[in-house]
Amino acid sequence: MNISTLNHYRSRQPQPEYRDQKPNHQSVDTLPAVPATSEAPETSRQESSQGEFLANAFDALMANRIGLNKSEIDKLKEEIEKLEKAIDALESQQKQALEKMQRKLAVLENRLEQLLRQAAERHAEKENQQAPELE
Repeated sequence: MNISTLNHYRSRQPQPEYRDQKPNHQSVDTLPAVPATSEAPETSRQESSQGEFLANAFDALMANRIGLNKSEIDKLKEEIEKLEKAIDALESQQKQALEKMQRKLAVLENRLEQLLRQAAERHAEKENQQAPELE
């Protein structure tokens, strides 16, 4: 049975009428309180693992149906993930190297400013010493 047959079958089934029925829900005030337990995190872990299992099963089913090799796809995804991690590590190393170079550049610029200031002071002192001799 393909999808178009399934859609055709669904469209031919009579749809239930809900307009005449009373809503089957309770207000929030009348709902019983749910006690807080430590089972909630465990339940969410179980649900997430079930969700992962279902997603993996669905992927495998779809891959099989369209003729893809799931193990080859998984290998490629692992390689892509490794490369992305390597790129992130390189970016981190490059950032650290860049910061180190920027600090070194700042130190060198400060030393250059000090040398220029000292040279200007010496030059000013020499001019002051030569100026009284000329008078």
